[in-house]
Parts: sequence; C-alpha cells; structure tokens
Amino acid sequence: HGKCIIHCDLKPANVLLDEGGHVRVADFGQARVMGESSGSLGTLFYMPPEQAVLPKEGEAQVQPDVKWDVYALGATVYALLTGKAPHADTLSQALSTTESVADRLEVYRMRVKSSPLTPALSPRKDLDRDLAAIVGKCLAADPDERYPNTGAVLADMKARRERRPVSPLARSRRYRVTRYLQRNLAVVTVAGAALLGLAFSGLEILRTNLALRDQVADAYLQRAKAYERLQDHGAAALC
Repeated sequence: HGKCIIHCDLKPANVLLDEGGHVRVADFGQARVMGESSGSLGTLFYMPPEQAVLPKEGEAQVQPDVKWDVYALGATVYALLTGKAPHADTLSQALSTTESVADRLEVYRMRVKSSPLTPALSPRKDLDRDLAAIVGKCLAADPDERYPNTGAVLADMKARRERRPVSPLARSRRYRVTRYLQRNLAVVTVAGAALLGLAFSGLEILRTNLALRDQVADAYLQRAKAYERLQDHGAAALC
C-alpha cells in the first residue's frame, strides 16, 4: 500500500515464508494500482462482499479499495486461528448448488452481509480478546465499519502489544481502566502500598489520640474524686 498497490487477492496460499522466516506476499496477478478503475476478483471466503462483483459490459466497474486487502488480511488471520476460512461452514453448501459465476458471487455477497461469522471468533485460552476484536473489525461486512487501511490495523496491533486500548473495544470505560492498570502495574502497586501505609499510620494516630483522651479523662476523674474527698473532710471538721 505504501507503493500504491492493492493486492486484491490476499489469502494464506499467497503468504509465504522464506528461508530466513520472513513473510513474503506473493502472486500479484490480481493487483491494481490505487485509483485504477479496473475491477478485480479475489478468492471466495477471502474477499469482502463489495469486491465480489462480476463486471458487466457497459457498466462501471467497482474501483479497487485498500479496504479489500484489510478484509483479506482479517480472513487470512482468521483461517490461521480457526483452521477454516470465514463463512466456509455456512456457505459451502449454498455455493455448490449455483451454476454460474455471477450466481455464486451473488450468493456469497448476500450471505456474508447477513450471516454471522462461523465459527465465532471469541476469546479463548490461545486467543486474547484484543486480537479477536482486531480480526473482527477487519472482517466487518460493511466497509465503513472496517479499518480504513492496514496502517490502522498495525496501530492497533502495536497497542495490543503495549497493553493500550485497541479501537474496537475502546468505548468501554471498564476495558480502558483495566488496560491502564495492566500497563501501570508497578505504579499502581506502589500507590496501593503507600495508601495502605497512610491508612495504617492514620489508625496508629487515631489509636494514640484515643489513648491520650482516655488518660486525660482519667486524670480529671481522679482530681474530681480528690476534690470530693477534701470537701467531705472539711464538712466533717465543721461538725
């Protein structure tokens, strides 16, 4: 994208690892230059619904968009996490009954827009809530609800690593507070210890003040008793 190229067919088969373990994106046969008006079909289950349109003669073609690659990126990660492409369970049977490419694309578009992801990508032991939310936002059927570009995806992935809020979950105040506490665990621990220390000191001061109050009260009581005895002695002498 930094070189103004939209891949248009990102999927697991087109993501390779070289001998050094570096990720290489391959097969640019469907790629388009940004701003190009020539449409491009990707691969079922890995392309967004708005891309799954067969151009008709005489009609304007759908202009390629970087959000196509954002969806395909989410679909690729989804397949790596679940072992299945998005919507594969619910769509395979329906697609097998269609006769033409146009019909298959129509069924695909309608089902992706109307059906939830199966299997659902929910947090589990090997998948944290933030990553599930990021992939889910990449796979939004409505392009307006998707990440605007891959840079935004990378920004959320960086936020996830740094335990900062990711954009799909950032509206939750409880979530933001949790992320803040996780990022600042040492500060929170020290502050908590300081508060406990202050509370303990306050209790000690209160205990000391109460003891002094009791001592003063006892002293006044003893003086009152002594005064009463003197009065009694004086009255006896007069008699």
